[in-house]
Amino acid sequence: MFQMDGHQIRITHSRCSRSDIIAQMARSADQKGRDDAFFLVDLADVVNNYRRWRRLLPRVTPFYAVKCNADPILLQVLSLLGTGFDCASKGEIGTVLQMGVAPARVVYANPCKQISHLKYAARNNIDLMTFDNEAELYKIKSTYPLARLLLRIATPSNNDVLYDLSTKFGCHPGDVSGLLGTAKNLDLDVVGVSFHVGSGVEDPGVFFESLRRAHLVFEIAAKMGFALNTLDLGGGFYGHPGAPICFEKVAAVLNKSLDTFFPLSSNVKVIAEPGRYFASSAFTLVASVIAKRMCTTPAEKTDPHGLATLDPKKLSSDKPTYMYYMNDGTYGSFGLVHFEVSRFIPRLVKEPASDVTFTSSLWGPTCDSVDCVLKEVALPELQIGDWFYFENMGAYTISLQSRFNGMPTPECHYICDEDIWKTVLKQRQKPMNRHRSEST
Repeated sequence: MFQMDGHQIRITHSRCSRSDIIAQMARSADQKGRDDAFFLVDLADVVNNYRRWRRLLPRVTPFYAVKCNADPILLQVLSLLGTGFDCASKGEIGTVLQMGVAPARVVYANPCKQISHLKYAARNNIDLMTFDNEAELYKIKSTYPLARLLLRIATPSNNDVLYDLSTKFGCHPGDVSGLLGTAKNLDLDVVGVSFHVGSGVEDPGVFFESLRRAHLVFEIAAKMGFALNTLDLGGGFYGHPGAPICFEKVAAVLNKSLDTFFPLSSNVKVIAEPGRYFASSAFTLVASVIAKRMCTTPAEKTDPHGLATLDPKKLSSDKPTYMYYMNDGTYGSFGLVHFEVSRFIPRLVKEPASDVTFTSSLWGPTCDSVDCVLKEVALPELQIGDWFYFENMGAYTISLQSRFNGMPTPECHYICDEDIWKTVLKQRQKPMNRHRSEST
């Protein structure tokens, strides 16, 4: 065992798979009488995804989106690797500054900022930030007139993405000249353009059109006397195996688009704000069955959930269905279940006693009847105490957790491949003179 910022890191070998480690940890939990859900966090996965990013997008500097997952060890690893950080609030800015991250490695990428948070950024020299409306410019002028600004533009509305963010943010093409004119009149320093095609891009072609729009803004700004030098590509990148589109395809389209609109000769600095790309596949959630119920099939039509409790006196030859209650749910790590249900695939830790499967449903531990993780999934009959795990659980899981009903949030356990620990992470850990952010 080694330590990073007070957290234990278990060093592993390539011959030991993640599923093997999960099985060991589940057995250990049973022996110690522990039945809470937990995360297994693979730090080597983060390093490998960083290496892949630098290999496939050499011109683009990643600024990790802290909102995706602010786990302290994940942030520390990314900081050691040299990424920047996309922060959206005073709290996120303070978190990365306390880690020793220099202000120059932070972009305040929230187009609509709270005034007290803006003042905090000014006191701590976080000067690169986004805007997309006139009111924000007047706010910045009165609060932080020396800030360097990125005009966030809207992306095409027909994006094939998981979450379209342009319904809330982004200056539309027809408003660009007027907004830049206001910035000019206020003597504010607009240094570049920002956009965000949406979280979870499934059609990389949207980057081409967004870069075309950004290039037009650069041309309009130049005619108005601005010298733009920075381009922020936002996020939307998948990084995990089995994603709707592989990162390699997105990187190929992005590189070609950059060469078309912003070639190396333009001397434009290019950054991006990946979140799920780094966080998703590094985190595996391990949960267990805390209760079960057998149900009739088919259900009574009066049941809004499509399930009916089995009455032992009315048993028939129908194949039963099962309701399983887990120690984590939609108020915990499965907050995105209503939007991303297809991503939650339970995998059993130990081999089932039988190959026969039953139509089952998975429920969280709270007293709320909408706390349902999966309404229908084929599973063998499980028993109380059985463990299963869910892969690719690092994106917007920990960050959306609540303590509803007083339920515990899963603890994180960290592992790292021995070679990567010795050659990358251990070597880069040095005592730091932390940048101390000012208090409120």
